[in-house]
Amino acid sequence: MKRPVVLVGHSYGGHVISGAAIGHHNVKALVYVAAFAPEAGESAIDLSEKFPGSTPRSHARRPSSLA
Repeated sequence: MKRPVVLVGHSYGGHVISGAAIGHHNVKALVYVAAFAPEAGESAIDLSEKFPGSTPRSHARRPSSLA
């Protein structure tokens, strides 16, 4: 597209739009909705380790029948 573009990413899509915007001068903004917003060279795993307890899996509980 030659027109200005705004990329929106949800969840892991935040990581995807960060990479997709590189080198595309028509991308004017990135919007992260409950998403990973990594620094340059940072993986989603690196990011989640910076904020323990921030992922849905970290809040999951075992059913009492399995405890």
